[in-house]
Amino acid sequence: MTESNLTEAAVAEWLEENAGFLARHPRLLAQIDIPHESGTASLIERQVQILRSENSALERRLRHLSGVAGENERLMRRLHGLSLRLVAARSRSELFGLLDSGLRDEFHADAVRILLGDEARSGEDLAGVTDLPSPRPDWLSELLTGGKTICGRLTRDKREAVFGEEGASISSAALIPIDGRALLAIGANSDDRFHPDMGTLFLDLLGQTLGFRLDLDDDAEKPQRQRA
Repeated sequence: MTESNLTEAAVAEWLEENAGFLARHPRLLAQIDIPHESGTASLIERQVQILRSENSALERRLRHLSGVAGENERLMRRLHGLSLRLVAARSRSELFGLLDSGLRDEFHADAVRILLGDEARSGEDLAGVTDLPSPRPDWLSELLTGGKTICGRLTRDKREAVFGEEGASISSAALIPIDGRALLAIGANSDDRFHPDMGTLFLDLLGQTLGFRLDLDDDAEKPQRQRA
């Protein structure tokens, strides 16, 4: 190093690359003063303080991760139970009723809506179930084609298209495309209940379960259509 580039950052970088330097030159330790609230602390005391601070930060991080893991496990168990009930439903009326009550009671949804295309309609008039808009808005066609769940706040046009009159009170929502032919919409009155940065794994799994169940219904109805 030369005096022109001998900065604190350069010294710190050099010491990091030569961690044993102070151990090889113990006389320098006696000349290093580190300010402390109660006076001058030794380098060892300062190192202990840093290690304790880092250890506390790691412990807080570990507790946070443990809490997240526990919550995810509880969420997965609730989702698994709901999925089993959906697959075992004896009719579409029971299926959508279980979906609505499960999402509201166990997952704190404020609104649940199923939008079905012509190929997924069964002709039944069911609460919370409606047709996909016709013609479909570009954003909805792209969502169904893309197949990826989106979360966040919706524009007024999107809220009305998905939730109808109930959309006036919806502040955030999750829109889950189902096999390109249907849409599951979960709404919340809170702005931060659903946000763009949240993970969608559980929502995607729920959409796959619902798509699987709709496929079962379609397979069961095929013989009836053929006889008709």
